Amino acid sequence: MVDADLALLTPVVRFLARQGVEQVAALHSFLGGLGQQVAEELDLRNEAEAMARFRALFAELGLDRIVIPEVDPTRSGRRVLTMELLDGVAIDTPEAVDWAGADPRPLLLQLLKGWFTTAVTDGVFHGDLHAGNLLLLRDGRLGLIDWGILGRLDPATHWLFRRLLEACLGDVDGWRDVAQVYRVMGLSLQDELGMSDAAAGAVARAQLEPLLTRPFARIDLGGLFLTSREATAAMREGAGGRERSRDRLARWRAARRHGRRVVAAGLREKPFDRANFMLGKQLLYVERFGKLYLPDVALLEDRRYARRLLARPGPPSPLEGAEATAAGARPPPAGPAFTGPAFTGPAFTRPSGGG
Repeated sequence: MVDADLALLTPVVRFLARQGVEQVAALHSFLGGLGQQVAEELDLRNEAEAMARFRALFAELGLDRIVIPEVDPTRSGRRVLTMELLDGVAIDTPEAVDWAGADPRPLLLQLLKGWFTTAVTDGVFHGDLHAGNLLLLRDGRLGLIDWGILGRLDPATHWLFRRLLEACLGDVDGWRDVAQVYRVMGLSLQDELGMSDAAAGAVARAQLEPLLTRPFARIDLGGLFLTSREATAAMREGAGGRERSRDRLARWRAARRHGRRVVAAGLREKPFDRANFMLGKQLLYVERFGKLYLPDVALLEDRRYARRLLARPGPPSPLEGAEATAAGARPPPAGPAFTGPAFTGPAFTRPSGGG
């Protein structure tokens, strides 16, 4: 059924995109990511493996307030997943605290620590951290369910995430590295405004550091996840630069004039960036819980713990040669503790006419 839906949608979206509808071109890329994600979710052995892996990891870390259901492997397979029952209610329901008699604050602190641990060390994290998957249990612990979607950072994004944390922890060279990696990703003050790496790093610091170091009550993480065009505009504003209305109008007319050709070419560009999208979504969930239960706590609150995590080997730096600072360059890891689904394969085969 999923295969049939995607096979019907894909050629329609491609046709509309070739007519110059830019938003539909973005949807075409999204459909590819959706197909990959659903293919993983339809094989429930992937979810069982993830639950076993993270259950063991959280126990190793001493996160005893977080409960991941135990899977019964004898009654589970590709299409069936059997696990222990967690008796709880969603953490954001009004009656949750009274029902369990628990203080959600220490539970959320442990959840934040666990999520950070997996993202920083392995580049892997729970990919659907909404309130319906966080159950306040009768015994006062926090149940974490629905492990069918995992986020996995590519090596460059994983390195950037770690380097950003290092910079916030006091490594001032880190901000230059962050600006250099943003340049590689197409968010470049160096090219847009002719700024030096150091100056671009200062702008990146002004934009990003407050989001990680200020209490949840004073931040808006939505600014971290702009499109490349919006991000460049925000960085321009931070640098004091403003594009003239005449220039904006000229660029808009040119885009419309050549829209069909540009959009058609865009269909062949890189696929939907699923990992970054999922990372942004989870951080927005974390922000919501933080504002509800931890308004006086910063995302990067436990600095000593963060430094211990960052002391472990991480991915190699995407910067090459002299541009990679000694602090930023890291040896490749010996091997990630968790590499993702062992059973992932084509859960369905697209018909040849599917586009």
